[in-house]
Amino acid sequence: MEWRYLAVALIAAFLIVLLLRDRLSPGESSFVREQELIVNALVVPSRNMDNGVALVIEEKVDRERLERLAGMGYEELKSQIGVGKDFALYFTDDDGQLIEFDGQRTCIGSPKAVVGGSRCS
Repeated sequence: MEWRYLAVALIAAFLIVLLLRDRLSPGESSFVREQELIVNALVVPSRNMDNGVALVIEEKVDRERLERLAGMGYEELKSQIGVGKDFALYFTDDDGQLIEFDGQRTCIGSPKAVVGGSRCS
């Protein structure tokens, strides 16, 4: 699969974020802020807006960055993105099927999260 399709799927899915600790009660604005932080950190419209952790640049997934971020420890990844809540990122194709990004994993994020029957890490 070409990575530009992955980028489109990623953007279309709006980097579906699972916040495990926030239940959208009075902290709903906290949920929205955290979601915006994640999207703004990982998706940038041009190289000159790159923040060093963006995965999608100019609507294309940067495979090297994806591999680098996937190799980080979860706490380091949270710090790089600038969020405090737990999250998980996963990728789908145009048909909604999960995409394995490194040949085996379907998600990056909290080890508490399970996506497609597999625990994220």
